Amino acid sequence: MKGLLVSQKRIFQAIFLNFAIISLLFAQFSIQGQMRPRAEFRHGYRQPLTQNAKGAFFISQRSRLTLGFQTELYQMKFAIQDVRVWGDEAHLQDVPSQALHEAWAQLRINPSFSVRIGRQELVYDDHRLLGNVNWTQQARSHDAVVFRFRNNSLTMDFGSAYNNDSEKNARSTYRVKNYRTLAYLWLKWASRKSIHISLYAIHETFVDQGLEATNTKNRLTLGPHLFWNAGLFQLYVTGFLQTGKTADNRDILAYFGALQVKRQWGALGTQLGIEYLSGQDKTNTNRFTVFNTLYATNHKFYGTMDYFLNIPKDTRYGGLIDTYLKLQYDVTSKSKISIDTHYFRLASDVILPFYPTYSIPVEIKPDLGVEIDLALKIKLHDNVHVLAGYSQMFGTDSFFTLKGGEKDVTQNWMWFMVNVHTDKYSIIP
Repeated sequence: MKGLLVSQKRIFQAIFLNFAIISLLFAQFSIQGQMRPRAEFRHGYRQPLTQNAKGAFFISQRSRLTLGFQTELYQMKFAIQDVRVWGDEAHLQDVPSQALHEAWAQLRINPSFSVRIGRQELVYDDHRLLGNVNWTQQARSHDAVVFRFRNNSLTMDFGSAYNNDSEKNARSTYRVKNYRTLAYLWLKWASRKSIHISLYAIHETFVDQGLEATNTKNRLTLGPHLFWNAGLFQLYVTGFLQTGKTADNRDILAYFGALQVKRQWGALGTQLGIEYLSGQDKTNTNRFTVFNTLYATNHKFYGTMDYFLNIPKDTRYGGLIDTYLKLQYDVTSKSKISIDTHYFRLASDVILPFYPTYSIPVEIKPDLGVEIDLALKIKLHDNVHVLAGYSQMFGTDSFFTLKGGEKDVTQNWMWFMVNVHTDKYSIIP
């Protein structure tokens, strides 16, 4: 009897081993690495400086390792990263700083339908509402489940998330400044390669201590994004409506509109556009009318000096009108230079009830000024890129009244970055 049990055990071991070998034969492993150090000299970046303030210099670094595993039935991805500023910990100290940027599994239900669950980037179209903010060293990811549908002309994602700050035995305050819940639907229809139409519906709720900058209770954002390739030029049209409730029970009714035209003239690429983000309506303060860009990659839209990352807060609820011209010239096949010019205006009047210099309310005129962003990119190798940039803000009196700082001080920012990354190496046993 004992011999029979041993024999059965060996049979089960053999079956398990064969199954594992067969699984490996039909699986694919992949590995990627990235190291991205960046030096910056900030002399007015994000916050304008005064005469008494001095600029800051530092070097930050992202080190990321991405692992993948894929079979015909499922797929997994792990992106492990360390983000640090050079010198932010003492020598001989072991300060834990590694984090999971992504950790998800995707199950394939059928050739058109799959489910992805776990920590993941949510990136759609031009990063207008949902983007990964890749410029920041840590980048953005969400803990969510996403149902994905794909066929030849129609693409659809439905995502959902529920956040808490720890494991709990009873409901209590959520103290992290994130949304409590997120649910969104994204539909994209493509007519060959000439016309793409995307539709968005994004709903969020915020509770307790987790209220975000606009003190929102719940918010719904709806609208389309249109891309049309007309041959000589490409046209982008976007429009969104926001509704919901603020924490003080005001109705939300805000608007966003954008129009952009692109054209390539040989080695020179041009982009001309205008964007409108509604501000607070002073004639109806019972309604909140400032548009919020949600989880967009605003660094690529409203000037790289990042004065307007949070439109409600950074404009004192005045909204924003951004008229811009972007030029990119391919110097060689391995180098390009770009010049972006932004002209900023407030979308509505802003009156500051408390101003440090005056005891009476101060009304800010809408003209904020011009920002110029220069950037250079050189490809030393397919996997080694060198990038550098210089930006300067030519602000008006209204800009410095709104943002602080002093007009007589040069507000600029310089940066230099090296991006070294490996190819996606696949390992098939």
